[in-house]
Amino acid sequence: MARRHSGKASQKRMHVLDNDELALVFNLKRHSAFSFKCMRCSVCCVNRTIPVNPYEASRLSRRLGISKVEFFARYTEGQERILRLKADASCIFLTDQGCGVHRDRPLVCRLFPLGLLSGPDGDERYSRMPPHPDCLGLFGEDGTVASYFASQKAGPFLARERRLRERRSVKKPRRSSSRKRGISNREPGSPGRKIPRAG
Repeated sequence: MARRHSGKASQKRMHVLDNDELALVFNLKRHSAFSFKCMRCSVCCVNRTIPVNPYEASRLSRRLGISKVEFFARYTEGQERILRLKADASCIFLTDQGCGVHRDRPLVCRLFPLGLLSGPDGDERYSRMPPHPDCLGLFGEDGTVASYFASQKAGPFLARERRLRERRSVKKPRRSSSRKRGISNREPGSPGRKIPRAG
């Protein structure tokens, strides 16, 4: 159950989330009402697990003028190929001006603040990630999930992700009935432990 704390009468009431409220609910579809305006605060670029698939690695390596092999060696870690973090736990591509590879950023970054859950039948559902307390982004309902994806130019990335899932399902027996893809928190230096929180 949520707790509410209030200060002086002139201040807005602050809503504190309980652990039960932090659980992600994947109840959004492409036609669902949703909008988000990024204010470039960059809190979503700190202490996050960002997986990189082969298509994303191709785009990023081409942008950086290096081979995919060199990209994976220099900018990712672990078998999951997670983007490395700097010493301050920020994304390796975060600059003082924001994302240094914004045009070629991975799908996870394009979907933010939404998480994606893919079912074994190819059904996709989405969840609005709980906002980080310092996030300045503006949430609304004056669009749809689909229009938000279009504004983020996520179409080619989503198509490639679907093809990768199809290939994986043919190659290996499924370990679980669904696959989540979204930004998650991680402990600095850890190989990418998923915790359903977002910024």
